[in-house]
Amino acid sequence: MSITTVRIGSEADIVRVRQVAATLTRAFGLEKFAHTRAVTACLELARNALQYAGGGRIAFGAVEGRNHLMLTVSVRDQGPGIKDVDRLLSGRAVHGTDGGLGGRGMGLGLRGVKRLAQEFDLVTGPEGTKIDIAFAAPN
Repeated sequence: MSITTVRIGSEADIVRVRQVAATLTRAFGLEKFAHTRAVTACLELARNALQYAGGGRIAFGAVEGRNHLMLTVSVRDQGPGIKDVDRLLSGRAVHGTDGGLGGRGMGLGLRGVKRLAQEFDLVTGPEGTKIDIAFAAPN
């Protein structure tokens, strides 16, 4: 079920992503630590889309998981794609180097987002990048 979508085209949109993510994580009943993890992951993805792809959109939704409701977050952009996903996610990319694999974001990068989210899926290519993450609501 789709809840809302936020366009990411400027720094002001990052503030909106924070507001929406915070509101939804509270509505889903995520405890403080889980709430912070989810909001942080959403902010990192939104900043990456703006910084590396010139923008995109972030869609929030809900799906029924195994015994619990899941808050889903899907970020899509039309940037050039990520050059070496395996290297980036393995931690072998050096921060601030490697042709855009490390940068000036919050410092988490996609590897950090993957660790924060309970579900993580990434598809990238020359037509853009799509990243889906999810967080379980407590029973």
